Amino acid sequence: MWLSVIVMPVVTIAIATALNFYAREEIVVRTIVYERIGVIERQSGDFQVHAAAFVNAILDGEEDVKKERNRLMENIVNQNALIEDVKNVARDIEDGTIETYQERLSAMKKATENTKDVLSMRPFWEAASDLLVARDKMLRQLHLGVGLKDS
Repeated sequence: MWLSVIVMPVVTIAIATALNFYAREEIVVRTIVYERIGVIERQSGDFQVHAAAFVNAILDGEEDVKKERNRLMENIVNQNALIEDVKNVARDIEDGTIETYQERLSAMKKATENTKDVLSMRPFWEAASDLLVARDKMLRQLHLGVGLKDS
C-alpha cells in the first residue's frame, strides 16, 4: 500500500513531464513551419518580381539580362534550400507536394538558364506556371499541417 502511495505520484509526474515535453516539441515544430511559410511566401513574391524583371530585360533586349537572370536564379536556389529545411521539419506532409515543388523549382532553374531571347521563352512560361501551381498546393498543405485555415 505505501509503495503505491510513493510510486503512483512519481509515475504520474513522469508521464505528465513526458507528455509536456512532446507537446512543447510539437509546438516548436509548428512554429518553425509557420515562420518558414511566411518566408516562402515572401520569396515567392520576390520570385515573381525577379521573373518579371528578367522577362522585361529579354523583351527590351537590355544588357541587364545576365544580371536579372542571376537574381532570378539566386531566388530559385534560395527557395530550394528553404524548402529542404521545411521538408526536414514538416515530416507529416507526405503527399509529395514538397517534392513536387522542388522538382518545379529545378525545372524553373533549367528553363531560366536556357532562355536567351523571346523565341526561347515558351519553356520559361510553362515552368513558371507549373511552379506557381505547385507552390500554391504546397502552401495549402503546409498551412493545414500547422493548423492554419486553407488560404
